[in-house]
Amino acid sequence: MSSTFHASYPVRFASIRVERVNSHIDIVVSDTGIGIRADFLRHVFERFRQADAGLTRQTSGLGLGLSIVRHIVEMHGGSVDAASDGEGKGSTFRVRLPVMIVHDPVAQEHANIHGRKQWLR
Repeated sequence: MSSTFHASYPVRFASIRVERVNSHIDIVVSDTGIGIRADFLRHVFERFRQADAGLTRQTSGLGLGLSIVRHIVEMHGGSVDAASDGEGKGSTFRVRLPVMIVHDPVAQEHANIHGRKQWLR
């Protein structure tokens, strides 16, 4: 999170929302920071890519943070995307992860003893 807020400084407002959508969990982070240019939006998750890569840029970093996020999320069977209405209009990042059904062996044994199946989520 600190990397996100650092890169989009100055942020006047940020929100984090987590919700279940069918078989996925969406984690949505939105801010009112500097936004992302439309021509750069498709490159935002590429390694070593920065919207302002010039020597006079105001932020530091290597351009690895979002590519690492994408890699980790995809390793867990999920996806990540970004949206922005352009410079000065903030940005929104959504991480979508699949919901896994977890079977609790203690609860399952209890359910079997009492003659009914019980699945925990």
